[in-house]
Amino acid sequence: MWRRDHFPRETFNAVADFQHQLAEKLAIIFDREHIQIEWSASIDQTIYSPRLDLAVGPFAYEESFVYSYNRLIRSELVSEFCRRLFRAHLNNLGITSFDFNYDLEQKLFMNLNSRCFISIEIENAVTQKHLIGGIINASALGRIAIMIPWNERQLRAFIRTLNYLEFLKNAEKNTLDTTNIFIITKEQIEEILNAISEERMGIG
Repeated sequence: MWRRDHFPRETFNAVADFQHQLAEKLAIIFDREHIQIEWSASIDQTIYSPRLDLAVGPFAYEESFVYSYNRLIRSELVSEFCRRLFRAHLNNLGITSFDFNYDLEQKLFMNLNSRCFISIEIENAVTQKHLIGGIINASALGRIAIMIPWNERQLRAFIRTLNYLEFLKNAEKNTLDTTNIFIITKEQIEEILNAISEERMGIG
């Protein structure tokens, strides 16, 4: 989660603008009513629930939407969106040897009891501990969890953090499974959504 107090004013404005622009672009694929900025999964005031920078529903506050999310994943437009996200994620991690369809399936069907369909965190000048917290929060709440680093330094920090969590899992330490995480730069997600928009309009 990005924090205003870590930014000069002009950077804060740029991040806030990007957050709203991304919400608008996601409406190319998803119902606008299911796209929320600064979304909290908790309706219980006694439970602390960090807000997601951006989330796509439907939102499961009390009931489960497993089958609704499954149908979304199987829809042609969302399926293509996920495939493009995965290619960008693999490119960012420098992974060249994989079983694309199997590995993507593992990511999309790992967190069945999620609270929203897509959780999105935009990360800026935060510490490594904050990054871990952001990753865990997004991974726990979303069927698909997208982490967007604001710059190259944050991208490298994301990759190191994800590798650390993967190491803990492989070493059978007590950790959360973050298989559903996609690390996507802001340029990549804009390019993906712009391309899908143009294809839907028959451009290009």
